[in-house]
Amino acid sequence: MKKRTVSLLLLLTAASVVVFGQSQAPTGGVSISFRFSSLARMASNQYAIWIEDENGGFVRTVFVTDFVARRGGWRFRPQALPRWTNAAHVGDVSPSEIDAMSGATPDDGSYRVSWDLRDLRGKVVPSGTYRYLIEANIYWENRVLWSGTLQIGNGPQESHATATFSSPDAEQMGAVISDVAASYMP
Repeated sequence: MKKRTVSLLLLLTAASVVVFGQSQAPTGGVSISFRFSSLARMASNQYAIWIEDENGGFVRTVFVTDFVARRGGWRFRPQALPRWTNAAHVGDVSPSEIDAMSGATPDDGSYRVSWDLRDLRGKVVPSGTYRYLIEANIYWENRVLWSGTLQIGNGPQESHATATFSSPDAEQMGAVISDVAASYMP
């Protein structure tokens, strides 16, 4: 399979922030890989990728499909990505911020997006445990939430996410997102 890179947020090599001669934050980045398979039906194929801290606090959106974010789909189809909409407080996000994190729904294939270890304010996050999440809209209110964790700040790590479906029927409706994994490289 051909690997594609979502160019929205490229992996940046971040330097450690040094205060009084001591490193205050990790360097490197996180790469999140997944497979996207579009479903030939309306009210589907939307997804968002974001990061939370170990307490479930929202850190940053890595990517969200254009329809939901920029075109306001979260307002008139709130059942599409409710977990991301609530976590990101998307109603309070400026149009320029939405533009920076959104992109067109891609063609079928394998993708990799990167998180540069920065939060909403552009500050490098401290070492610790972080959760990466992908919420995908399968059909109307039927969704899947992929979730995995990584320990940031120590050595390289890899993680495979697990899926939770919004209803027993959702799993039978198709796999919009699959094969979700992430890696941290200091």
